[in-house]
Amino acid sequence: MKCMKPATGITRTVTAVEGLPMNSAGEIQRFLEHVLDALPITDRPYRHLQHSLPLVGDIFGRARKAAHPGDKVLLIGGNALLGNALLAMGCDLDIWQFPHAFVSDEMQPRVRREITPADLEQSDMGQGEYQLIVVPLVLESVLSDAAAFFRRLRGMLSSNGILIIATRNQSRLDVRLAAALGKPLAKRQQGARFSFSWPELRTVKEYHREELIAAARKAGFRVRGCRGVTASRDFFEMQAVPLSSYVLKKGARLLGALEPFSRDTLLLELSPRRPAIAPWDTGEQPSVSVIAAAAQGGERLRTQLAALRDQTYPPERLELLIIHDGRSPDVTHAIEELRAQALFPVKEVCATPAEGPLARNLAMAQASGQVCAHTDALTQVTVDWVEAGAMVFDEDTGVLSGPVFADGHSCPSVLDLPGVQPEPAAVRRRREDLFHISNVFYHTGVALAAGGFNQRFQGNGSEPSLGWDTDLAWRLQREGWRAQFREEVCVFRTFPGPDGAWIGDHLRRASELPAFYAAVPEVAKKTYSGVFASRSTMYFDLMLVGGALALGRRRWPWLLLALPWAGLLSKSLDLWPPKNWGYSLGMAAKIGGVHLVWLAGLLKGSVRSRRPVL
Repeated sequence: MKCMKPATGITRTVTAVEGLPMNSAGEIQRFLEHVLDALPITDRPYRHLQHSLPLVGDIFGRARKAAHPGDKVLLIGGNALLGNALLAMGCDLDIWQFPHAFVSDEMQPRVRREITPADLEQSDMGQGEYQLIVVPLVLESVLSDAAAFFRRLRGMLSSNGILIIATRNQSRLDVRLAAALGKPLAKRQQGARFSFSWPELRTVKEYHREELIAAARKAGFRVRGCRGVTASRDFFEMQAVPLSSYVLKKGARLLGALEPFSRDTLLLELSPRRPAIAPWDTGEQPSVSVIAAAAQGGERLRTQLAALRDQTYPPERLELLIIHDGRSPDVTHAIEELRAQALFPVKEVCATPAEGPLARNLAMAQASGQVCAHTDALTQVTVDWVEAGAMVFDEDTGVLSGPVFADGHSCPSVLDLPGVQPEPAAVRRRREDLFHISNVFYHTGVALAAGGFNQRFQGNGSEPSLGWDTDLAWRLQREGWRAQFREEVCVFRTFPGPDGAWIGDHLRRASELPAFYAAVPEVAKKTYSGVFASRSTMYFDLMLVGGALALGRRRWPWLLLALPWAGLLSKSLDLWPPKNWGYSLGMAAKIGGVHLVWLAGLLKGSVRSRRPVL
């Protein structure tokens, strides 16, 4: 598409800013001030265009990265400053304007439709190939839910297009104060709200940040950013106001600068998520490929295969792929027995090692099901496991998981690295932000389109590093695919305790934890105080600090710092009757030993990955 010439009325603006860099917020503001100066003197005070500079600056800063001269851009609503700035950028601009809204002479030929909020409820808003759609301060006036509105806008975007939404922040300061004090503060400020429309559009609903993100993902978007911004300059800077009003307003602005999500507006930047390799079959029951690893033979493998054989899911919609290294005759024989009994296809996938991203990607590439259900060699599934997961899967879901319960053969959770065993201990259930390979369902086409499991976690070693299975789930969520956690999709797993080589194993896994947190920041947010892997590791480090200070300064009160860890430790010990003291003493020594090994591994991994974890 050829680059369009700027409108005549802003030629002076383009000439004035030719060669002006726009690499910072200040430079963008200066550019917008040039655009503002180019407007007729009678237009500038109308609707107080300078009042909108902060929000226009935030929107324009993202728009110039998303679109280039000649690209088709749609502006729904907006004002003369934003419209003329987009024209000055050389965009092929279309405008949908609300009745009685102010439009400058340069923008008037660009108005393609005059609309009302009700018109935005129409399922067919036109099929366009816009590279960029900008919708400032309109969403709160749309009657339908945000996901439906986003879905209609997605149909007007090109496959690599960008949607920028600005909307009122339901978590802003005045609403928080109103909730805390039980007073209608927001209602008293209703008349002073900032809007791009004149007269102001009626507000139907305002949104929290998490609501917007959930709606965007439901509509098939990838969330590129969602941040709180300040919409407008203080209007009273041009008027005399009481000192108390001035101080309160400036105080609210200062708090907004310190806490971004208390600001009055949310700015959401979206792009259509990457499509799946194969289209989703809209039938009620998706086809499922169960992928299971077989580490060794024996009765345990046969019990696991029997549970997979007896699944309640329709056999014509099911297949089983078993990963093994081909070295164990017992495994091969167990598979042949299952193949003779099963009512669905049973395939073998030979890989060395039989667990990790390489083996799983190889199996998913051979799978024919729309959904791949993964489990591992230490897990026992229920007979309705596939049915429970597949029946809630839909075309917008990229990944689904559920609880992983530790069975009776597992070691105590206090002897395993934080985040590896199910937690909290009372429930023994894995966290919802971890998607362990023992119990996870993936949309096959989506997972393959995203490149599958990241093979960098495998490296050159035979065993993959910690978190290799969780990384893919969060990559899909960043792409805009939905993740579900369902209580009914549960499995039981054995978590083996420390064996003869436990020091090396725990040291390796602890040293991998900082790199995992660096690669998957969403999981890192669950760390205790942002640095500590868990509360127990923090208390243990606190005890070490107290002991060192007590010895170094010879002031024994420092030993009081050991009390939190001692209290936590006591919950894992059985001190009565006295005959249990020997066992409890040995358990306390084991717990202290593994904590020392974890600390050494975490320090090593923190230095290597430049992500501090203790």
